[in-house]
Amino acid sequence: MLGKVNTLATLEAQAVDSQIELRASTGYLINTDCITEMKVEGTTDSWIHYKFSIDGDRIPEFIFTVTETNAAIQTLADASPNSNKVSLNVFENIESFNQASGETAVAWLFNVKDIVWGEEDGTAAYTRMWYSIGGKQAKAVIVDHSIAQIVGWADEGTTAA
Repeated sequence: MLGKVNTLATLEAQAVDSQIELRASTGYLINTDCITEMKVEGTTDSWIHYKFSIDGDRIPEFIFTVTETNAAIQTLADASPNSNKVSLNVFENIESFNQASGETAVAWLFNVKDIVWGEEDGTAAYTRMWYSIGGKQAKAVIVDHSIAQIVGWADEGTTAA
């Protein structure tokens, strides 16, 4: 369900109304439930259509290519989370990575199925994570965890980092 994928070294520009800005050769946290379509790009790369809310008509879809194969992404999709909920430490009222240093994070409980996207800061100490609210919108928060830790806690119930 949750997993980490890596973008290619070169990317196509995203639509102007995209909620995120993809970077080349970067790992992102995905929820495979948010994939609306997947194709093979080149010999092994996957071309993914992704939407923060499958049911929300107003939320735009974006397309990106990752180095993982369709089979590897399908393996992520077939995995069951360790629990329906995961506790993550959130920096409340913090909107950017550079504001998090020295602040205290507070434990929040998230439904694993509501976690839709994540991107790490340059040091992999923090992740900007989007989660779905009522299936209609996605909200971003800064969490005091790496993507590997989030995936580990949600999928295996242990830290992977």
